[in-house]
Amino acid sequence: MKKALSIIGLIAVTVFISSCQSTNIEQITRFTVTDESVSLAEDTEMKHSVWVTVNYIGKDENNRLVPAVFADGPLVDGKLPLNRKVEEPTRVVISVNLGDPDNGRAIFTVLRPNDSFDFVLEYRSRKSFGVKQVGTNHRSIDENSRFSLVGDISSIEGFVSDAGEPRLTSVSVRAQTSTLDGSRNTLYFPSILVDEGKFSIDGDIDEPTLVAIELWEKITRKREVLLAILEPRVNYSVVPLGDTGKLTVQADKDSVHSRIMSSWQLDPAFVSLVEQRMDSKNLKQDVSEDLAARTEEFIRNYEIAEECEHLNVPDDIKQKFVEPLPSSFETLSDEIVVRRSTALREILQDVDDVNLAQLVFDLSWGLFDRDEMYTESDADERIATLKELARKMDQEFVDAHITPQVEDIEWSRDVVLTDRSLIPGQTAPEFSLTTIAGDEVSLSEVLSENELVLVDFWASWCGPCIRSFPALKKMYSKNKDQGFEIITISIDDSFEDWVDASKSQRFPWIDLGDTENGDMTDWKVPPSAKDYGVLGIPSKFLIDKKGCIVHKHFSDDELKELLSTRLADTN
Repeated sequence: MKKALSIIGLIAVTVFISSCQSTNIEQITRFTVTDESVSLAEDTEMKHSVWVTVNYIGKDENNRLVPAVFADGPLVDGKLPLNRKVEEPTRVVISVNLGDPDNGRAIFTVLRPNDSFDFVLEYRSRKSFGVKQVGTNHRSIDENSRFSLVGDISSIEGFVSDAGEPRLTSVSVRAQTSTLDGSRNTLYFPSILVDEGKFSIDGDIDEPTLVAIELWEKITRKREVLLAILEPRVNYSVVPLGDTGKLTVQADKDSVHSRIMSSWQLDPAFVSLVEQRMDSKNLKQDVSEDLAARTEEFIRNYEIAEECEHLNVPDDIKQKFVEPLPSSFETLSDEIVVRRSTALREILQDVDDVNLAQLVFDLSWGLFDRDEMYTESDADERIATLKELARKMDQEFVDAHITPQVEDIEWSRDVVLTDRSLIPGQTAPEFSLTTIAGDEVSLSEVLSENELVLVDFWASWCGPCIRSFPALKKMYSKNKDQGFEIITISIDDSFEDWVDASKSQRFPWIDLGDTENGDMTDWKVPPSAKDYGVLGIPSKFLIDKKGCIVHKHFSDDELKELLSTRLADTN
């Protein structure tokens, strides 16, 4: 079997698997494939010369597997006969070109005796076109390994027109790569075109496999990706998820999918949460009174560090750091994420088989990555899921695949938390970094010689950073003799990028970088940027002589005003 699939792969090496390209389709031509021929479908006009090749795996006189051909040539009068009748289910590669054999498209499918299917050619130009099966892609040839997947989306909003007509929608199925170790099944069904809102796919599979089922409507670009666990001898249906406007996958019997996915996803309480979230998505909420009360409470309880009690932080600065009120949509999103990941962790706790445990984890992780719900609980739930999996795996696997991810997420989460807590009235973290020449400079050293210091994180690739420098140079020139200094800190990807950009800018102030042995660090966020909670650049902090943050993330006009008032008070 593996050898046969390898030969099929070699046959297809000179053509492209059909995929979604531009939506600007000039013409769609439909063809019918039977066990005897490839021909134009009824009531279909062909405006272009089409060459079709149907390859399969045959056997030579020594019973060895060899490439073979059912047909190879142009359609004449709308038809290309096969050179022999199909006598048993046979895996084939059907490749199509428009006169250029080096620019072809292919579909992988199975020909069967007394059976037929359709495919379409989506024409944009002679060099830009695609081919897709229509409605079905039945590739199973082993009943013991067979799975099937069917769907009817003819009544689902976004996949039908205002007049109720099915739109041009494609569906594909692809096995998912494990988030942890990169392993995956090779199962892949390229896009087929949904026919009158319906589709039917079957294939052979050896073990439970996590797949992504993607539905994509070309006109409105509506896209929905469903995760499912397929296994042999189970039939699956794509069905509406309650009244949410979303879809889900349901198995026809007790299965890995029903126990791991449907057990919580089809629970009425969970479905109700999703329905409430969708209802609240476009709901306009008047939160002005709540926000005013929240702002008043925030200002009233605003805490100044003991070392910074000398600093007067005005209310108009304090209120800039009030956390926004979450909408009901966001609150419900958070509740959904917590309930879903809690359910999957409980399932994971009861799993003894390590392969199944990793499958549960990959499903959970895939839902995190695809749900488009970036909630407050996301990082904590991911970490809890990783730690639950760690209890199932051997230490070598944990050290190689789990611990690094936990550390990365904790690192990122800490940056976010630091950004929220490091606000005016708090002490600025100390740092000691090097100049391009290798000289070490500390924040405390610069503060001891100045009244106000601007710390500005930047990078050579940051357009807003570069555009901000001319105004900063003017302010620096005007105020440097009154005790104002600037420290720029590069978080470039390489030492060379920093050097080139810094030299081109000709900074008149202190320019530092997070370097180690002359090279930029390879962390996602350099240590100094992490300590300051830098989530994006430019990121500016104004710090007074005693090391207290006066303000952060301000405009040029705000900085001018701060320099004018603060330096006047000290001189």
